[in-house]
Amino acid sequence: MKKKKKFYDLAIMVAVAELAIFYIGMVIMNVVVLPVTFLSDGMQNPGKEFLNNAATLFAFIIPILMCLLYMRITRKERLKVFAMETAGKRIAKLFYGLLAGIIINGAISAVVYLTGGVQPVFQGFTWMVVAILPFSFIQCSMEEVLLRGFASSYLEENYKWYVIAPIGGVLFILHHIGNIALYGFSPIFCLNVLLIGIAFYLMVKWSGNFWICCGFHTGWNYTQQYLFGLPNSGQTSAFGLFRGENAVKSFVFDPIYGNEGSLLTTVVLIVSIGVLFLLIKMKAVKGTDPLTEKMIER
Repeated sequence: MKKKKKFYDLAIMVAVAELAIFYIGMVIMNVVVLPVTFLSDGMQNPGKEFLNNAATLFAFIIPILMCLLYMRITRKERLKVFAMETAGKRIAKLFYGLLAGIIINGAISAVVYLTGGVQPVFQGFTWMVVAILPFSFIQCSMEEVLLRGFASSYLEENYKWYVIAPIGGVLFILHHIGNIALYGFSPIFCLNVLLIGIAFYLMVKWSGNFWICCGFHTGWNYTQQYLFGLPNSGQTSAFGLFRGENAVKSFVFDPIYGNEGSLLTTVVLIVSIGVLFLLIKMKAVKGTDPLTEKMIER
């Protein structure tokens, strides 16, 4: 007699596979980047940091390729999630997401500076500020490929959106275990990462396009770290447009995790999720409910 699968079997399988791809990919990419680290030893900052950052961010293409290969072998049809809508719409919504990420996190960062949470120091514009953007896109897209492209599309085989969204958020937290181990545990940071994961899934469902979350994720990280010079999941940059000094822990800022460790960001994310739900319901009134549609069928 065939044993009946438990409700959570697929979720466990997907979570284990996703985290295995992520962390094995991280180990491989760190080994690949080692020669660049040795090469940059004799360089001066910020050029040294740019080379190391660019090489590390570019190496995130390794877990992307690993994930695509896994999907090709196990569920080839799931690769359709990356081809939602036409090529023109994919490019357009990638740009819209990028712009939205820049505006929203730019607004949060501006509040941080204006309220005195951090004192801004203008470091000057350099070519590195622009050149790092495509590398940041690779790193951000890697997490979206694994979480929204792979994990969420597989989970849609058996689960509803209200199960898939928080699972993606929890996996997103587990992606940051290294940051938490290095910089310390922050319940607000973990909550915000969970909320960001939920928001990204709803963003894809509402827009009908996978690439919008890659754009938003890139705009969010790039603005925070390289334009405003604030910590991005605990990491800062030596060649940002601005550099923050004399940081004070407050409602709007956390000295270790920056915007992502603040209650202001928690409020912004909750409001954003509410807005996404409203937009989804407006679409549902006019036709099919996006929450009931599978991503690969869009």
